[in-house]
Amino acid sequence: MSSNQNSKRQRARTTAPPAHTNSSGCPQTYHSGPGRAKTSELIVKLSDEKAKANYVGPALVKFPDVTPPPTTPFVLYGRKADEKAKQILAGETDQMEFESSRDVGHESACTYLMGIHSSAANTLTLFPTTFHEMRSTVKQLKDALKDREREEAEDSQQQYKNSRTALGTTFGTKKVRRAIQAAARNTIDPESMLHVQSHLTEAITNSSMALPSAAQQTADADAVRPIPPFNRNATSPKEIYKTSDVVSSVELNSIPLANITGCQSGQQAIRLLPNPRSLYINQRIESCWSRYPDGHLNKKEEKRLRILIYISYLLKLPSNRKWTRDHLKRIYTWRQPDAQDCPDAIIDGILQRFTEKAAGSDQRIMTTFTTRKLLCYIAVLCLMHDGFACPTVDLAEDLQEDTKVVHEIFRTLGCTIEKLPANEIAVKLEQAKKYGTDVKKVEKERVARLVVPLVFPEPRRKRQKN
Repeated sequence: MSSNQNSKRQRARTTAPPAHTNSSGCPQTYHSGPGRAKTSELIVKLSDEKAKANYVGPALVKFPDVTPPPTTPFVLYGRKADEKAKQILAGETDQMEFESSRDVGHESACTYLMGIHSSAANTLTLFPTTFHEMRSTVKQLKDALKDREREEAEDSQQQYKNSRTALGTTFGTKKVRRAIQAAARNTIDPESMLHVQSHLTEAITNSSMALPSAAQQTADADAVRPIPPFNRNATSPKEIYKTSDVVSSVELNSIPLANITGCQSGQQAIRLLPNPRSLYINQRIESCWSRYPDGHLNKKEEKRLRILIYISYLLKLPSNRKWTRDHLKRIYTWRQPDAQDCPDAIIDGILQRFTEKAAGSDQRIMTTFTTRKLLCYIAVLCLMHDGFACPTVDLAEDLQEDTKVVHEIFRTLGCTIEKLPANEIAVKLEQAKKYGTDVKKVEKERVARLVVPLVFPEPRRKRQKN
């Protein structure tokens, strides 16, 4: 190349104007001559929105395997209390479920901005956003995926256990080695038990066939209840228990009434009772004499009076003691001059129902079961006398039992325990203040009411000791 050509090129490079950049860093181009164009600058803005947990805006999403349809709805979840908490993006179709991964990778350490360019204003607005790498799951394979994760967790746990066992066997103390050997001896291999599986299944089947049915279990439970025979299909309270199943007509009719009905007052009649100290019976005797002061009772009232006298016999019966028939007859001998001896039918009936023969002697004894039975029979007779709604406070004092125990007795019979009506409480409180009796006793009063359908309480289950 000639020297003239080289000199021309050198002059051309030195005369070209240099490229400059403005303060924003964008290059500007200059045109020589009078028709030089104006420079256009791109304005970059940052949105005022912040990528908080409650911020909903554009999001960058990566689908490694399956891309859902554009119409698939997604929901962004975040914690309002923690603005820096990782957000979760989730969506689903009919066949697939999509959820952003919770694993923290190198993408989570970056801050992402999404830009929107406006050609009219020549601006680029940057919005803060988050990056989500989606993980897809086939709905029909969710159970299989969970099983696989569980198996992987079990394998990892077993691997950790094996490593720990190997480490203890190699470097552990004698105590640790003995513990490892004992655990190995107590471990049961499921594969070694396969040969007895059929025998166990057969034994369980045979044992279950020998179990009683639900109806048989109910019948067995009813047979051991310390209550009189009952009718589960009764439609009214008076059909549940029969008087003849509690006390026979022979016993009731053998009770002498001539001396009692011939009394001029209730107090005089109370002194002739086997147990003249019963609050429950005395109140009803007084009420009966206030209605029939001459002692001429109709058949219904006469039967109710016989029931009260029989309850008086039962209340005088000593509990948890050994005694003979003659001893019981002496107990029932009335001390008043006009009183008559206890009929033999009543003594024999009481001995038969509420006592058991002591081993090796002719004595009779009341066991825990027969004592409970006695209380239940007394409660049934009280229900029959009071129209199947019996107050419990006075009866609890007569039985020398706590009120809760008496309530439990009535529940055993199928009763519900209710409070007195407000108007009846007001009347009783007024009477208590008038006669100077205990007001708190009226407030504690409850009524045991026999209801249908007949429902017995569920038996209490004993807690197993750890």
